[in-house]
Amino acid sequence: MNADLATWLRAQLNADEQWVGCLPTDADYERCAVTGSLSINHMRALRVVTDTWKADLAAKRRIIAGYEAAEKYAEVDKWDASNAGVAAGLWQAVIDLASAYADRPGYQPEWAPEA
Repeated sequence: MNADLATWLRAQLNADEQWVGCLPTDADYERCAVTGSLSINHMRALRVVTDTWKADLAAKRRIIAGYEAAEKYAEVDKWDASNAGVAAGLWQAVIDLASAYADRPGYQPEWAPEA
């Protein structure tokens, strides 16, 4: 189940990343500045959203990768109580991240965070 959730969540992040490509680029900002079609404050706001969205996706991927690394570490008999706690905490983070996508196809009820 753990690998299924991590794989599913990574697919959701990939889908979100496609939307990031629809957000304005540096060239779009420059064109808007020249034509005056957007105020400088609107351009700054769009830039913040774009940069934040990219950083958010990267952070979520690092959390998933951290969990997967902790699981692999356990497979080579290097598991102890502190590693178990780290893996459990990262797993809970993956569950919480996935819950934001609960309305998407493929989400399993057993992945829902405990109330």
